[in-house]
Amino acid sequence: MTTQKQLSRSQQLAWLSLIFSALIILIALSFRTFFFITPNKSNSLLAVIQVFYFVGWVLLVVLPPALLFMIRNLNTFVRVMLMVTVLIFPAAAIADHVVLAIIAGDPYLGYLASYPILLVANTIIPAMYVILLVRLKPVEPEPEPEADKTLPLWRMPNQEG
Repeated sequence: MTTQKQLSRSQQLAWLSLIFSALIILIALSFRTFFFITPNKSNSLLAVIQVFYFVGWVLLVVLPPALLFMIRNLNTFVRVMLMVTVLIFPAAAIADHVVLAIIAGDPYLGYLASYPILLVANTIIPAMYVILLVRLKPVEPEPEPEADKTLPLWRMPNQEG
């Protein structure tokens, strides 16, 4: 019964992840200039961060639902892999704003006041993933039962040949 409940929880998380991905896709399609970025040619550090930003949101859309639907047991390895995948996008967004603040003197956060829905994609959805992954206990696969070490009935230990 416990295994059934854990599988159910994993499936619920997979469906929730699919909803998160659909929401991010809708936001990305609505605000294409924020998500489909042409890397900055004037600053190579900023360009690398922007590539990580793009790759991060694509991974955030694709990997969590794929992993959660394919893997039934949320063991430690899967949780760590999901955590890294989920944190690439917000980390790149934060790094982008920090570098812009250093280079230009302005972190360019005004868009969050104009379009608060972008805050959902940038921070709230990744934060919800982190909270869910931290709160869920890892489910390690149950060990295989040991093989029966009794001798077959047709051959007794004291019998010859």
